[in-house]
This record gives sequence, C-alpha cells and structure tokens, in this order.
Amino acid sequence: MRRNGFAATGMLSALAILLTSGSAPADPIEDFYKGKSITLTIGTEPGGGYDQYSRTLARHIGRFIPGNPTVIPKNVPGADGIQAAHRLYNLAPRDGTEIGSFHRGIPVLPLIGQMKEIEFDAAKLGWIGSLNKEASLCMSWHTSPVKTFEDMLRHEFIVGVTAAGASLDTFEAPLMNVFGAKLRVVAGYRGGQTIDLAMERGEIDGRCGVSWSSLVARGADWFKDGKINILLQFGLQRHPDLKEVRLMQDIAIKPDDKEALELLQVPTLIGRPFLAPPNLPPERLAAFRSAFNAMISDPGFLADAAKQRMEVQLVTGEEIQGVIAHAYGTKPQVLARARDLMKVPEKP
Repeated sequence: MRRNGFAATGMLSALAILLTSGSAPADPIEDFYKGKSITLTIGTEPGGGYDQYSRTLARHIGRFIPGNPTVIPKNVPGADGIQAAHRLYNLAPRDGTEIGSFHRGIPVLPLIGQMKEIEFDAAKLGWIGSLNKEASLCMSWHTSPVKTFEDMLRHEFIVGVTAAGASLDTFEAPLMNVFGAKLRVVAGYRGGQTIDLAMERGEIDGRCGVSWSSLVARGADWFKDGKINILLQFGLQRHPDLKEVRLMQDIAIKPDDKEALELLQVPTLIGRPFLAPPNLPPERLAAFRSAFNAMISDPGFLADAAKQRMEVQLVTGEEIQGVIAHAYGTKPQVLARARDLMKVPEKP
C-alpha cells in the first residue's frame, strides 16, 4: 500500500508539472492586438500642432501596447475637429481599433450650448491622456499697430481663424464682449499654418488662440528676429515661461465675467488630448492609458519630442475625466454668462 501511495503521489506530481510547464496564460489584450493596426483619427489638417503631436504618438505608443499593434495616423479635418469628434463618438468601431485626437475646446462645446447638430457627450468618451497642458496666446505681427493688449482696445486688430470650436467662441468673442476689443475676424483658414502664412504676408495682423507649444516648435525664428508681439495668454494658470504675460481673467473686473472666462479656459488643461470612442471595453481603455503613461517617460519618445521642440507634460486620462466632470457641474448663472460671452458681436 505504501508503494502504491508513493506511485499515486508521483503521478500527481508529474501531472502538475505537465500542466504548469506549458505556455504562460494568454494575455487577452496581446491576443487581440497581435498583428492588428489601430487607426489614429486626427481632427486637423496635416502640418499643425495637433497633427505633429498625434504623429509622434503614433510612432511610439504601439511599443507599449501588448501585441505591439501598428498605429496609422489619418487626418479627418472638417469644422475644426467637429467632424472627427462626430466620427469617434458615433461611427468609429468601439473595440479599440480606432482612437483619435481633436481640438481641446470641443469637449466643452455641448456644455455651453454648441454642437447641437450631432450627438456628443464628452463624459462618455474614453479619455486616454494628453501630451501637455496647453497655454494659448494672442499675438500680433511686428508690422501691426497693435503691440499690446491695450492697443486692441484702440486700434482695429484683424485676426484669422478656422471655425467655431478652435478660438472664435472662446478667445476672440470674449475679448470683444468683455473688454470691447476692436477685433475683425477673418474666418475660413484651413489650419494654423495657413493663418501663420497670412500673418507673415500682411493679410491679417495676428491671431488669438495659438498654442505656446506650437509657437515654440514652429516659430523659433520669430522670437529671435523680434517678429511677434505676445499680447495676452489664455489658461487657468500662467505658463512658467510666460509669467509676465497676463491672463484674460486677470484683466476682467466683474466676478461673473471672471468665473465665466475661467470656465472657457478649462480646455487648456486638456491640452493635446487622445481618446477612444464610448463603451470601449474597460480592459482595453486601461491598456491604452497604461501604454500612454509609459510612453511619455520613454527615452526614445522624449528624444523624438525634443528634436521637434515639442513641449511634453503628462495629463492622465483620469485627470481629464475629472476636469470634464467638474466643468459639467458649473453653476447655471456662470454657464449663462459664458454662453453670452461666446456670442460673436454683430458688425456695426
């Protein structure tokens, strides 16, 4: 009996070794993405800041997603990102094979009464993260008579914009409504680069809502040659490199105006956002967030970003989710004032 006991024990041990000596448990994320590609929908024209950040992410993030999928950037411009937002929210597959990036102002538009033409709820999107917290500026070309913020109140200031959602509602309109700035807005440019070219040619005086990170990356010679004047910055906090440049709400006097202007600056914390469609399987959203956080501290990614003079700051998907939830809890009277400030004044 003793020998039979030893034999039984040996058989059980051999069976245990056999069962545990095979391949490691399968990773469902790796199994799903192995051999696949992910489409990265970019809501702007090629060549601008969002496109630059998106294509840099596309080169690197696949290394940090189990299964190492290829990430393929695809520009879907239109209505300054609203077309891409519509696609990601309503049309894109919800299995993790498509993610996107669009203008940081878009998530707030439904809150303040914009984007009624499509179904869109920013709180339902799968926020992956952002590559920076953004500071935006109002600037003029050196040949313009407008050299300071106060000059905007005395002289006509011709600025170029693309479409609502980029800057017109959140930057130019509030400047006119709160301060009486003498802005004349020329709309219809295809993107930031075309606005910059128009400024260099003298077709317009300047632009408002240009990202500091884009300006540093693309306009280094402008600073060196004294070609631009920085008039104002937009955001919830002054950028460390722009401590002497005032925020819009610093100049406002009425408390309701200050609160409304701060609400309109919430997108600056969203920066350069990346997101997934609604109802993405939670484990795949978690994999995207983990990959994003790992990528942003990777030496290869950081060297690529530095070569392009890109400003990089991690904003996690959870942080963005929290910022949006806070914005959607804004008091009704502040929301009403913000909506008023976003209305472009009629021409006299």
